[in-house]
Amino acid sequence: AVAPPASKGSAHEDPEELCWRALRGLDARLGAEHREAALCRVRLAELLRGRDRSEEACALYTRALQAQEATLGSSHPRTAETAAAAGAVLAESGKLTAAEPLLKRAVRAWEASLGTEHPDTMEVQCQLAALLQGQGKTDEAESAYRSAILGSKAAFGEDHPTT
Repeated sequence: AVAPPASKGSAHEDPEELCWRALRGLDARLGAEHREAALCRVRLAELLRGRDRSEEACALYTRALQAQEATLGSSHPRTAETAAAAGAVLAESGKLTAAEPLLKRAVRAWEASLGTEHPDTMEVQCQLAALLQGQGKTDEAESAYRSAILGSKAAFGEDHPTT
């Protein structure tokens, strides 16, 4: 579990402390499963990820993802974004097996909410393909890359640089 630091009460507080304070307030006022508390967890996870505190970030992403799936649904873009971020943190930490289902969940959610031709869908599809390739799952990786390429061709045309 992630434990927040003690409050300093300074006029020049660290952004992390401000995020923790906001999260404690949202949890107390709205409940830990509220969508605003989940969003605050995501923002704090992003901050911690930027500070190379991947384990803490992943714990916050996971808790936020559970709340978002319960309140927003598994196909909501915000839920997809959180699943992709959690998967990326795990992949960056070398936890490829744990990252894979999160990236697959993000791809499914993006496809359901935004379609296969949306840039966010294609980006996560490429992340998933690279992860699968890194695991030696070449057939699955090739399929994921093909899906991303097909989406890119449909969205941008055959001659676009991303295609």
